[in-house]
Amino acid sequence: MSKPRLSVGSQVVIQRADLQHLLDALIKDGYHIVGPTLRDSAMSTTNWKHSPICPLAGLMNRMAAPIA
Repeated sequence: MSKPRLSVGSQVVIQRADLQHLLDALIKDGYHIVGPTLRDSAMSTTNWKHSPICPLAGLMNRMAAPIA
């Protein structure tokens, strides 16, 4: 069975269990992966080498409505 070919703009869903396989393949091909993290109660970015448990899951930011 042949693998489906993806075109630019295609969307796929990657299961959490498979994320590390994707990161490993990208790192092997020379890509540098940066993703979100929480640092000192603030959202920041960090280098990803291992599949993180997304620290931003369920994180919400409440803001006041703009003053007209």
